[in-house]
This record gives sequence, structure tokens and C-alpha cells, in this order.
Amino acid sequence: MADTVKEVQKAVNKVYKNGKTLAENFQSGLFVSPKALKMDKEMKELVKDKFKELDTKMDLILSKISK
Repeated sequence: MADTVKEVQKAVNKVYKNGKTLAENFQSGLFVSPKALKMDKEMKELVKDKFKELDTKMDLILSKISK
């Protein structure tokens, strides 16, 4: 049990190449979890789709105005 605690402490206190721990990297925004990256990608795709819809609506409006 004591070995497990020591291993966890080593992992928590691990210093990364930038000289910060994992918690410090989270705080500063340098490390982003895979779940957050996936959600960001999904949001970007959703926004892209909405812009395509708006473009088609604007084209329709412009074509009706020009007639």
C-alpha cells in the first residue's frame, strides 16, 4: 500500500519539460485534456455547419432582392 502511495506522489509531483507540474500546466492552460479537445473539435464543426446554413440563406435573400 505504501508503495502505491509513493508512486502516486511521484506521478503528481512529476515535473514536465517546461519545468511545471501537471497541476501547474492545467492552471496555466498549457495542458488540455483529450475530452476538452474533442468537445472543441465538435463545437468548431457545429459552428462551421451553422455558417454554411447562414451563407445559403444570405444567398437566397440576395437573389430575391436582386429580382
